[in-house]
Amino acid sequence: MARLYQERIARNAPEQWLMLTHGIYGAGSNWRGIARKLVERKPAWGVILVDLRQHGRSEPGDPPHTIAAAADDIAAILDPSIAAIAGHSFGGKVMLAVRARAPVTLRQTWMFDASPSANPG
Repeated sequence: MARLYQERIARNAPEQWLMLTHGIYGAGSNWRGIARKLVERKPAWGVILVDLRQHGRSEPGDPPHTIAAAADDIAAILDPSIAAIAGHSFGGKVMLAVRARAPVTLRQTWMFDASPSANPG
C-alpha cells in the first residue's frame, strides 16, 4: 500500500467530493485549474486531487505496480463524503478498478480519455 498525496480544493464545506486523478505521466496538480473552475461553478462540490503511487508527491508503494495495486491505494482513502471518482487515461482505468470494489456511496464514475477495455496490442 502506498500513502497517496491529496490536495483538497473547495469553497467552504462542500456537501460532496469528487476524487480525481491523472494520467500515467501526470500528477493530481495537472487538474488544479479545472478543479478550481468546477468548485467555483458548483460550490456544493469539492475536488480531491490525488497523486497515484510513484507519481507526484505520493509514496512509491511496494511492487507490483499494477492497476489493481493503484486501485487498492485509492480504495484505502475513500470515505462516505466522496460521491464521485474520476480519472484521466491511466487514472481512468485505476478508477474503474476502484469502482469495481467501491462502496455503494459512490454515485458516479467519470473517465476522461480512457477506454474501459484492455488494450489488445
